[in-house]
Amino acid sequence: MNRINTIFLAVLILLLTSCLTTPKQPVSQAVSQGPFDSNISDTINRMSETLPVLASKSGQVSGVHEQMKAIHVRRNFQNYGPRKVQKGDIEAEKSEILNLSCSNKKIRDYIQNGTPFHFDYYDKSGLFVASTVVDQSTCQRQSLAAAYGKVKKRDGVYLVYANGIVKDTRTNLQWLAGPDRNVTWDEADRWVKSLGEGWRMPTLKELEGLYHKGAGPRNMTPLLETTGWWVWSCETVGKKEARSFSFGPGFKGWIFKGNSASERAFAVRSPVKE
Repeated sequence: MNRINTIFLAVLILLLTSCLTTPKQPVSQAVSQGPFDSNISDTINRMSETLPVLASKSGQVSGVHEQMKAIHVRRNFQNYGPRKVQKGDIEAEKSEILNLSCSNKKIRDYIQNGTPFHFDYYDKSGLFVASTVVDQSTCQRQSLAAAYGKVKKRDGVYLVYANGIVKDTRTNLQWLAGPDRNVTWDEADRWVKSLGEGWRMPTLKELEGLYHKGAGPRNMTPLLETTGWWVWSCETVGKKEARSFSFGPGFKGWIFKGNSASERAFAVRSPVKE
């Protein structure tokens, strides 16, 4: 009987020891929840840490930029699927790729130095599906879209972005109405210069292009919000006078720079790529 007890006790000790020393298996393993074999955010983060190595192994881009090297990032689909569905998944990921790549300083430096990134998609059988290219032009468009925001409203050929910039889609000129108060020419000039980024005072011809009899309360698109009737131009004579445009009768006049009665400041900039 004692022998049986001893054997039983030994077996029990072995079982307890096994339970204590056997490593626990993870409840669940981390796997990609999307259609691809890896999370794009993790992929881009890892990629940004190994850019010098990737750049040294980069291949040649065919076509127009034949001599330019590109960094290729392979994206694999986890499962088989119709090409139409795959293209939809790629398009859905594109926005995230652009946001993450163009906002990552290390990656952006490579792009600005002329090294594009190609995110190449392959199906489960290893066949190439499509590629998302991130280069200087795509990052520029991404930056503009982020800065401008969505189009809030349209008025014929004019549209206004969320940040207040009004675009004339005929000329691609961009307009910004200044503070809605009376200003002298020098005050208008200082305000426009403070904007930077290519903004300048308009010419008389550009102001005339805004004039449309009966449009809005000031004979111009109401998207340019102002209660003034006159807008200063960049054209001056000597140190004392500048030309101004009246949006009442559509009149062009020489005005003393120190005058501010109903005078407003508008800023304009030439077409930019979007």
